[in-house]
Amino acid sequence: MKNKNLIILLPLIFFIADRLTKYLAFTLPEQGIFFSPEIGLKLYFNQGIAFGLPLGPFWILVIVGLMNLLFIKYWLKFYQSSQFLMLWPLSFIIIGSLSNFIDRLKYTGVIDFIDLWIWPAFNLADCYILVGIIWLIYLINKTSCKKI
Repeated sequence: MKNKNLIILLPLIFFIADRLTKYLAFTLPEQGIFFSPEIGLKLYFNQGIAFGLPLGPFWILVIVGLMNLLFIKYWLKFYQSSQFLMLWPLSFIIIGSLSNFIDRLKYTGVIDFIDLWIWPAFNLADCYILVGIIWLIYLINKTSCKKI
C-alpha cells in the first residue's frame, strides 16, 4: 500500500513545484534574469504547441484534453493491475500536460520561463513530459516481447 500512496504523493509534489515556479515566473523583471548570455529566466507565454508551432487555440485544447484522457485511462489500468513501473512515466506525462492545460485555460498560453539560447523557452511541466515520454519509450522497448 505504501507504493500506491507514493505513486499519488510524489507526482502531486512535482505538480505543485511546477505550479509554484510558474507563479514565481510572474515576479521576474520584464527583461528577465540572465546568469550568462546563454542561460536565464524570463516570462513568456507560448500560445502554440511544442516549440511554439502555431495551432488554433480550440484545436490545442481538444488535442491536449483527449491526450490527457487517454493517458489517465492507461494510468488507471496500470494502477489497478499493479504494474507500478508503467505508472511513473505516465504520471510525469499527465501532471506535465495537465499543468500546461491549466495555463492554456487560464492565460490562453503556456507559461514558459527557462530560457536557454539553444532551445525555445520551457518550464518544469515540459521537462516532466519529456522525461515521461523517454521513460515510457524505454519501458515499452524493454518489454516489447512481453505483453504490457
